[in-house]
Amino acid sequence: MIRLIPFALLINFITCFAQQPQFNVTADTVHVNLKGNLSAAFLTDNKYYALFETDSTVSTAPYKQFYIISKKGVVEKDIALPKVLDSYGYKIYFKNDSIILNNVIFKKAFYFDRQKLTFEPIKPTENFIYEDANYCVTYTYSGEWGGTTYFKHKISGKNYEVSSSRPTVVNKIRNKYFVTDYMGHMMGQSQVFEIENPLLMNKKIERVTRRNESKSNTGKKTLIDIFEVYISTSLVIDNTLYHLHYSKNKTYISKIKDNQLEPIFSFNQNAGSILQQQFDTDSQFLISKKYMSNDFCFMEINNTNISLRYFINDYK
Repeated sequence: MIRLIPFALLINFITCFAQQPQFNVTADTVHVNLKGNLSAAFLTDNKYYALFETDSTVSTAPYKQFYIISKKGVVEKDIALPKVLDSYGYKIYFKNDSIILNNVIFKKAFYFDRQKLTFEPIKPTENFIYEDANYCVTYTYSGEWGGTTYFKHKISGKNYEVSSSRPTVVNKIRNKYFVTDYMGHMMGQSQVFEIENPLLMNKKIERVTRRNESKSNTGKKTLIDIFEVYISTSLVIDNTLYHLHYSKNKTYISKIKDNQLEPIFSFNQNAGSILQQQFDTDSQFLISKKYMSNDFCFMEINNTNISLRYFINDYK
């Protein structure tokens, strides 16, 4: 059962000019009883589709379970995953109204059939991040060895590459692409860069080792490259790019000015958020997990409205 309780969000306007959006944050709390820790979640059909992980007694890889959860926190379905996914190397994402599970190590992939409530095998895919009428954007990521973002031109079929870390979101403003990425290695590093014309990037090179990610910056304009700040996502409001980032137990919304993040709004939150779905340029769904706890939070962003749903997990 859902309980609305007051939250000490301590909403702070750091700077407030007439031309800047005014954000509104609401919050509520739901109690659940779920074994394990949240790994990923998606919002569709007005329900949460959530992947949880628990320690396995027979493997170093975590055991995984998939739940369908109502907005009131009721578990409607408990769904077993294909055994091959009880391993490392899997990626889960939402594409074309489908939940995709992809294992790059075993080269296996599945999509979740919401009618049959089963995971059906499909051809293995690349790590998808963005798509429009002209390009499909994918990536590879090799930790401290960096990563590569690829723009595949839909008409010619040619693939173009640029050096990156792990891209979290791609936005498009006036036919320019803005890539936000993050590397969690060591102290952490966030970057936002602009691609004016992907056709000016270098053509894709086929690679066989993790240490051979792209080093090319051709066609790339770096807007910010910052350490010890985690940029969770970026979104577009009124043709302006804003960035949600976490630092020192607070979440900020900022713009980039002179290669620095300029906060315009903040609210208290005890963990950084992870983007799960980009419904539109100004509409997204994120999750966050409390450190050393199985409690979690779902965040919905719809333009300037931010909704936080905190889940207190009573499972011990």
